[in-house]
Amino acid sequence: MTPEQLKQARLDAGLSQEAAAALVYISTSNWRKWESEMPIGKAERNNRKARIELFEFKVQELSK
Repeated sequence: MTPEQLKQARLDAGLSQEAAAALVYISTSNWRKWESEMPIGKAERNNRKARIELFEFKVQELSK
């Protein structure tokens, strides 16, 4: 998921950056990094991928 897609998914879910970050147990500053084009290291990329999958799952659950 690109940063733009992540931001759009958050907006589509009606969530603030703070709420989205809390949903996947990360800081708001990390969420903001993910929505930006800031480069991230390999370990953070792997963590980001897992957290985004968790975000997608939780957003689906919230919309039920």
